[in-house]
Amino acid sequence: MPSKTDLEMDLLDGDFGASLSAAAVNGPGSVLSFDGQLPIRAWALQLSSNGTITTATVAVEGSLDGSTWFPVSVTKADTGAATANVNYAAGGAALYFASAAGTALRYLRANLSALTGGGSVTANMLIVGG
Repeated sequence: MPSKTDLEMDLLDGDFGASLSAAAVNGPGSVLSFDGQLPIRAWALQLSSNGTITTATVAVEGSLDGSTWFPVSVTKADTGAATANVNYAAGGAALYFASAAGTALRYLRANLSALTGGGSVTANMLIVGG
């Protein structure tokens, strides 16, 4: 069996959780962290929808103390385009990722700022610390 790369091992050690779970109203989701103590090194964001939503806008926000929040940029996995606000169109899942290089973060959350149509949005995150 081939050995795992450092990134593969880090992802195996990552924490996974839902910041937004079937969110149908605007507002911040649950706060996520890596073991609650270590700084966050990288993360992935996966968006999915239920129902008949047309579009949703989701911002990823970071914090040092869990109470003061600021926007963090993410990169769309399939295009490489960087953005601060994820404009998600319904149909399937969308994957985004980011590295915290040069940024000190202890906490992350997704914040739903717009939703059109009926239905809900789920934002799952995989967080790697260290």
